[in-house]
Order: sequence, then C-alpha cells, then structure tokens
Amino acid sequence: MSLFGSAIPEREWTLRPESGFSNRFSRPKSKGQGTGLGLSVVYGVINNHAGFVNVRSEVGQGTTFDIYLPLPKNKLEPVDIKQQLDRERKIRPGAGATVLFVDDEIKQLRLMQDFLESEEFKVLAARDGVEAVQTHLRHKDEIAVVVLDLRLPKMNGLDAFRTMKNIQPNLKALFATGLPSPELEAELDNGMIEGIIMKPYQLDKVLEKISDILQEPQVVGID
Repeated sequence: MSLFGSAIPEREWTLRPESGFSNRFSRPKSKGQGTGLGLSVVYGVINNHAGFVNVRSEVGQGTTFDIYLPLPKNKLEPVDIKQQLDRERKIRPGAGATVLFVDDEIKQLRLMQDFLESEEFKVLAARDGVEAVQTHLRHKDEIAVVVLDLRLPKMNGLDAFRTMKNIQPNLKALFATGLPSPELEAELDNGMIEGIIMKPYQLDKVLEKISDILQEPQVVGID
C-alpha cells in the first residue's frame, strides 16, 4: 500500500511497537473523526500471522507499506465455513441471552450480529461508544454481556464500558482489539473485564468466549 503525501524523514524500517511508529502517524482528531491509521491493529494482525511490515518513507514523495506473510507449508483444501459451523453447531451455554456488540466497522458488526443470532443469542448493535451507552441505558435489564472494540469513535471502548458498569455493576465485558494495551490488560488482571479477543474476529473463538463468560464468573483471559 502506498500513501502520497508529506511523509516523514526516516527512509526504511520495520513496524514494531517499540519503534513508536504508530505514534508518529497519529494526529489529533475531533470527536467523531476516527482514531488515526490504526497501525497498532495492523501490526497486531500481521504479527499474529507470523508476518511483518516494512515501511519506506521519503519526504515529499510519500510512504509505502510492504506486508510480508508466510506461505502455508501444505496446500489446503478450501473450507465451507457455513457447512462446518452447521455440523458443529450445538446448544451453547448462555444461548438466549442478550449481547450488546459494539464495533465501528459496519461489515464486521453485521457479520457478528448475524452469526450470534444464528447461535440463538439476542444481539443489540452499536457503532460507537456513545451509541453503546445509550443502547445500554434502554436495555440494561436485558443485557448479559457487552462485546466492545477497544478503539471506538466518540467515546473509546473502556470509557463506554466504565459508564455502563457504573449503572449496572454486574455487567460483564469482552474486549476486541488488534493489539492489547497495558491499560486493557490491567483491567483484565483486576477483574474489571472478563476477557480479550484478538481481531480480526474468529467466529468460533468469539462464541466460545461469550459462552464461557455467561457460564463462569471468573476471568476467562486472552484469546
């Protein structure tokens, strides 16, 4: 991927958290204007797949991102995910419960809503932190667990959840992120939240985590 603009002085390096690269490309934004390029999420996704990202930048010319991913050792047969889920589907603990799912990526939100509803959950959807809080206020007596993207417009995921938690102290939460932050892991350690899932979403992992949260009171960790 290439971006044409002013760029930055460095010529070439590999994207790593310690490089501070994502901070260099961050720009203050007004409410509702997004949260930047999301390079920490890019790093998290690529790193989780055993790949890496090289960045080449030249002032006045722009910046190019080269993404490298390993080839599979063996040729894999295509899998029909719907058929596989149909074969594996069973009644899950917590089925019938209400889940508030919050993600600003509308396609991801619809995918997860359709999937969870097919697994017999009732799903309320929200696209930003403010809408999530408002939806929770209207349905606080129904919602059993909330799944939030960490980085949301208008109000970030942690602030939104803390607001909901003040209203409903027994509310359980599962956070989705491309790269866990120290603050998020601290909230997991102190029991404020029940779990963390990595993006992009893996349907079976999300379903397993939600079921575990609704079945068991203890923290279920990172997956």
